[in-house]
Amino acid sequence: MQIKLIGLLVVFFALGDLISNQLKYIFQRMRPAHAEYFFDLGGKGSFEPSLSFPSNHAFNLFALSTLLILLRRKGYLKGVNFPIALWGLGLVVGISRVLLWRHYPLDIVAGLFFGTLFAMAFLPLITKVVHAPKLTDKL
Repeated sequence: MQIKLIGLLVVFFALGDLISNQLKYIFQRMRPAHAEYFFDLGGKGSFEPSLSFPSNHAFNLFALSTLLILLRRKGYLKGVNFPIALWGLGLVVGISRVLLWRHYPLDIVAGLFFGTLFAMAFLPLITKVVHAPKLTDKL
């Protein structure tokens, strides 16, 4: 069961990163460091041009923490006490991304929203695969 779960988590991260990056190309919002007012405030604008909506950091952290919280509620992660702390870490990282001029606050909120939705959508797949009978059980 643990090997299946680890494999699914790898797929979870890869698919989540793909979705999050595709959302960036759909919304096409440049980072705040590239906005005109940033230069008016004395910013050096040394960042490479890139897209910011939604925040991948927020998407990944909130998706992972939501998934772990939901798995824990279903009884898969008995004794694991860190998912809520991981959600708090997502908030701290999100705030730091805003303070570093890498994201607008709405980018973080969108990362939280889309990451949470992604985790909720992915949960049935994990529970189905983890509960699937082994091939040797059918023989």
